[in-house]
Amino acid sequence: LDRTSPWQQYFVSASPSNAAPWRLEGLALEWELGGNGCDIRGTLDASPVGDSWRLPLSTNDFPTNVTLRLRATGASAVRCPTPLHLAAYAPEFRAAGGREITGRSGARYTVFTEGSKSRSASRQRQARPSRMGSRRPGGSPAAATAAATAR
Repeated sequence: LDRTSPWQQYFVSASPSNAAPWRLEGLALEWELGGNGCDIRGTLDASPVGDSWRLPLSTNDFPTNVTLRLRATGASAVRCPTPLHLAAYAPEFRAAGGREITGRSGARYTVFTEGSKSRSASRQRQARPSRMGSRRPGGSPAAATAAATAR
């Protein structure tokens, strides 16, 4: 996980690009975020109802280690009816009034020259793989993975 901006968010979803709920049967997802002053861990067996699950990273969390494990919770059969995906997301910001240029990497930038002013700014969230808007999941553990290991 190479988080370089506090705006970057990560989700565990049943879809690689959209909000999609998931559940585990006879399994638990154990997650751990550590290093660089971050020590957050927990377990869960399903995403929030009708949604993907967001890693609980605040704007100040830049963990160096992210671990996800699927662990059997009993002697009964285990199953994950849908694949699990780690989806990364960063909102796109737009500022009106400048000139848009495209960098070598293909990234778009709005440039303001001396004397120019921004008339408005907006944050685009259509591609966010969560239906929760900007709220953090309340009451449920939240986090996930760069490396997934099944036992």
